[in-house]
Amino acid sequence: MKLIISSATLDSSVPDLYRNIPGCTLSVFNLTSISTRFPISVNHVAGENILDLVQQLYSKRVRNE
Repeated sequence: MKLIISSATLDSSVPDLYRNIPGCTLSVFNLTSISTRFPISVNHVAGENILDLVQQLYSKRVRNE
C-alpha cells in the first residue's frame, strides 16, 4: 500500500511520527503532479487525525492479505 499525504502546511516533525509505525516506510518528496501506473483512490478527510487514518488503512490492508 502506498499512501500520499499532501499538505502545504505540514509541519516538518510530522514525518517522524510515521517512522515510528511498524511496517511503515516513509519517503518525503515535493511534486506538483505525479503520474502512476496504478489507480489512485482519493479520500477527502479534512479535519481527521492523519495518524489515525493511516493506521486504519494499514489495518484494512493487513486483514485483506
